[in-house]
Amino acid sequence: MNIMVTKAKMITAKITTKIIVKICIIVTMTTVISGLFCNHVLAIAISLPVALVIAPYLGVSGEVILYAALVTAGMPFLFLVGAAPNAIAYDSKQFTPGEFFMHGIPTSMILMVVIGLAVYVIWPMMGMPITLIK
Repeated sequence: MNIMVTKAKMITAKITTKIIVKICIIVTMTTVISGLFCNHVLAIAISLPVALVIAPYLGVSGEVILYAALVTAGMPFLFLVGAAPNAIAYDSKQFTPGEFFMHGIPTSMILMVVIGLAVYVIWPMMGMPITLIK
C-alpha cells in the first residue's frame, strides 16, 4: 500500500511539473508575441492580472507567473518596439530589423531555458514555493 501512495505522489509531481512548465512557456510566449504590437511593459500590464487570477486554479504559485512574465518583459530580444534601447541601437544603422529578429530568436530560447532552470532549480533551493500548498 505504501508503494502505491509513493507512486501516486510521483505521478502527481510529474503532472504538476508539466503544468508549471506549460504555464511559464505560455506566459513567456504571450509576452513575446504581444511585443509585435506594443511595448512589453504594456503587454504585461494587460496580461499579468489575468494570469495571476488563473494561477491558483492551476495550482501554481503566483510568484512563478509574476517572475516569468516580468523577466520576459524586461528582455525584449525580438522586436525593435519592445524597448526604447532597441530603437536607439537601431538608429545607429549597424543592423537591419531582420538581423535583429534573427539574432533574437535563439536569445529568446535561451531566456526561456534560463527562466525554467531558475524556477525549478534555484527557487526550491532558496525555499520558495513553485506550487500552491494544499
